[in-house]
Amino acid sequence: MRTYRGHTEGVYSIAFSQDGKYLVSGSGDCTAKLWEKVSGKCLKTLVGHRNQINSVALSSDGQTLACVSLDQTVKLWNAQTGDCFKTWHGQADWAFPIAIAPAINTTSEPSCLTGDGDRLITVNTDHSLRIWDIDTRRSLKTLPGHSNQVFAIAVSRNGKLLASGGVDRTAKLWDLRTGQCLMTLQEHQDWIHSVALNDAGTLLVTASADKTIKLWNGENGQCLKTLTDSAKVYSIALCDRDDQSPPILVSGCTDHTINLWDIETGQCLHTFLGHTRRIFSVALCAHGKLLASASTDCSLKIWDIETGKCLHTLTGHSNWVIAVDLSPDGKYLASGSHDKTVRIWDVETGECQHICSGHTHLVSFVSFSPQGKRLVSGSQDQTARLWDTKTGECLNTFRADRLYEGMKITGTKGLTQAQEITLKTLGAADTN
Repeated sequence: MRTYRGHTEGVYSIAFSQDGKYLVSGSGDCTAKLWEKVSGKCLKTLVGHRNQINSVALSSDGQTLACVSLDQTVKLWNAQTGDCFKTWHGQADWAFPIAIAPAINTTSEPSCLTGDGDRLITVNTDHSLRIWDIDTRRSLKTLPGHSNQVFAIAVSRNGKLLASGGVDRTAKLWDLRTGQCLMTLQEHQDWIHSVALNDAGTLLVTASADKTIKLWNGENGQCLKTLTDSAKVYSIALCDRDDQSPPILVSGCTDHTINLWDIETGQCLHTFLGHTRRIFSVALCAHGKLLASASTDCSLKIWDIETGKCLHTLTGHSNWVIAVDLSPDGKYLASGSHDKTVRIWDVETGECQHICSGHTHLVSFVSFSPQGKRLVSGSQDQTARLWDTKTGECLNTFRADRLYEGMKITGTKGLTQAQEITLKTLGAADTN
C-alpha cells in the first residue's frame, strides 16, 4: 500500500493510465495531480480550475488528461507539459442543497399533486433551482435568478414558499406555486451558508460567513434584526413553538459551538459545547425539544434544548458528518457524510437503524419528508436519492441532465480520445 500526499483538500476522483504506470487525482483544492504509481512521486500539478475537481480521466495513450470541475468547466491538459490546451464552459452539474415541499391541496395549482411531500427541490451549479415531482421524477419547473452558487434552501411548512441563499450574498424568497421570485434580500457581506423559514413563511432567517444572522420580514423584506455570532455560521435551524412564544433559533459555527438565541432581544441564551471541530449542520424537531448537530469531528450529538444536556453522541461515520435532519415526530435522525453514506438513527436509543449506501461521492444534504416516511439525500455524485425511512431502501434516484445528456456519439468520426472522454463525462452515450 502507498499513500500519495500533496493535496490540501479532499480527493474526489482518481484515474489510472491504461498501462498502470501513472495515476491522476482531482481534489477540492482545485488542482489535479499526475503521479508515478510505483514511486508515489508527483510529476505534475495542474492549476487552473476555480473550484473543486469532481472527475478526472486519462486518454489511452496517457498524453491527455481531462478534468471536470464545479467551476462549470471541462479542461484538457497535456500530461507531458502540464499545459491546458482546451476549456469547455457551461457545464451544468448537479449541486447539493435539497428539500422536500409538502403538497398544496388546491384546485388552482394542477402541477402540485397530493401526497406525502410530492415535490423535491434541488439546486444546480448553473445557479438555478429545480422543482421535481418526487414520485414520477419529472422536472416541473426551473427557477433562475441567483448569479452564483446556491448553498442553502428551505421550504415553509405550508409548502407555499421557498427561500434560497449562496455565494452571491443574497437571499431570495420564491412562490412555489408560480415559481415567481417575490423578493431579493441584500445586506450580508459574505456568502450565505444557511436559510430557514418559520411555518407560515412570515419570518426568514439567513446565516453568513460574515458571522451574522439576519431576521427578515417574509412579507415585505424588511431586516428586523441582526445577531452577531461567535464565528462563521455554517448552519441554522428555526422551529415554531406550540404556544405564542417566539420561534426557537439555533446556529452552528466554525468555532465548534452551537448557540441558542432569543430572537426578540438578540441575546445568546445558551451555548452547547462538546464537539471538537466545526459544526456543519444543525436541526430541530417539530416540537422544538430536541436539537441535533453534525460535525467534522465525525460525530453527531442529540441535545435537550431546555436543559442543554447532551443525550447521545452518535459515532459510526468514518469521515466528516456534514448533514443532519430530525424527523418531524422526533423519532428518527438522518445523517450524511464524507464517507458517502446516509445513516438513519433511533433518537431514543441512539442506535443506527440503517446504513444507506449507493452514493459515490460525499453526501452533503439530507431532509425528511413532511410526514417523515421518506428521506432524501443530495450528493456530489450529481444525484439525489429517495429512501424509505423504516426500511432504508432506496426508492428513487434523481439526476439532472448534463450538458450533452443523451447525445449519441457511436460511430462519430474525428473525435480525439480526450474529446470522447469529455463528451461521455457530460452525458453523451456510446453504445459500443
